[in-house]
Amino acid sequence: MLALGLALTIAGAGVVESASAAVAAVPSALPGASPAAGLFAAFPKDLDLSAAGLEYILTWEGFRATPYDDATGNCTIGSGHLIHRGVCTDADRLQWGTITRDQARFIAYVDIESRIVPAIRTGIPSTPLFQHQFDTLVDWLYNVGPAYITGQSSVRTALLALPPRYGDVPFALLAYVYSGKSKMCGLYRRRIGDATLWNTASYASNHAACPQDYL
Repeated sequence: MLALGLALTIAGAGVVESASAAVAAVPSALPGASPAAGLFAAFPKDLDLSAAGLEYILTWEGFRATPYDDATGNCTIGSGHLIHRGVCTDADRLQWGTITRDQARFIAYVDIESRIVPAIRTGIPSTPLFQHQFDTLVDWLYNVGPAYITGQSSVRTALLALPPRYGDVPFALLAYVYSGKSKMCGLYRRRIGDATLWNTASYASNHAACPQDYL
């Protein structure tokens, strides 16, 4: 997976072709059950994104077949794959063309395995987590960036405490609802989903009513 992850960092049509070939050749690379899935907590090194976790993330991310500018004005494709900072150009659209849902799914998974999972293992190596808690962190970090678990954040502070303050995490996650300086309804609903997943192990999506000051 690391080799595939490195390959996908090189933007262009060749990347999409490589992802497509990988989807066809190695479907087993997509996640199954984690070794520690179920009723037992484990250290992050022994956990990986579950199949349910991947589907949860893809539901929130949606799918776009061609390059587009995300809510923060950065060029993106598929299910949240960042092509580069800044708006899309004609060159981006020419290089990437149109991708399929299977390609987008695989590219998202490679992004997660190469960037997000290692960050969790580095940021909170000695904090036991249940599978649904690990998946919650993956969704949050795929949305906001891995630096929030390797650097300073209220979530990391709670999880590094001795003993870890697991009950603080849902409230801490609800701070991450901003796109720039604006509070976004979609991000609020996603954080409500993350808080629910953390607390109840439910991967169901939600349509929570947003406060009036959210866009």
